[in-house]
Amino acid sequence: MWDYKIIYTKKSYNIYVSSRQIISKNKLVISVCIVCALLIGVLVFVHFRFPKRYCDIITMASETHNIEPSLIYAVILSESGFDRYAVSSAGAMGLMQIMPSTAEYIARERGIEFSEEMLFDPAINIDFGTYYLARMFRRFGNQKEALAAYNAGEGNVSAWRASDLDRIPFRETRDYVRRVTFARRIYRFLGV
Repeated sequence: MWDYKIIYTKKSYNIYVSSRQIISKNKLVISVCIVCALLIGVLVFVHFRFPKRYCDIITMASETHNIEPSLIYAVILSESGFDRYAVSSAGAMGLMQIMPSTAEYIARERGIEFSEEMLFDPAINIDFGTYYLARMFRRFGNQKEALAAYNAGEGNVSAWRASDLDRIPFRETRDYVRRVTFARRIYRFLGV
């Protein structure tokens, strides 16, 4: 069935190609096309799932507060999904989901007049959130505890440390630390 030959003639040259060779080459071309389509699909997925918005603001906050941009992106993604108008059921606001009382404390510490609406401004929210995250790093000294404190509060993490718990007792906070850590790895892979 596959043994017949296809003859192609051009400029007095005869080229003989078996149908098996044609099918073999077609399989290779189809395989390459499938791999390329999958790669493009993965890149599109990663682009939409791990956006890089507010680059200039994040870069400035990163340099000001000495926190890696990949971590800031990961916190924003986990906290608000880059929705600048996000408000949690607990009342946390903006991109980095800052509680108004925390923001008021940060503003007072830095000599800034504060109103809650300011938390919807990406530049202020990212600056305040990164300031607070840097403070948690200084206080607790490692990423796991700093992120847990950012999510569950300094008091809770201090109590967990005092009882020598290696495991974070709040499931929501454990999941949060995992999500942020995973997202940070992806952002690092993307070159952030």
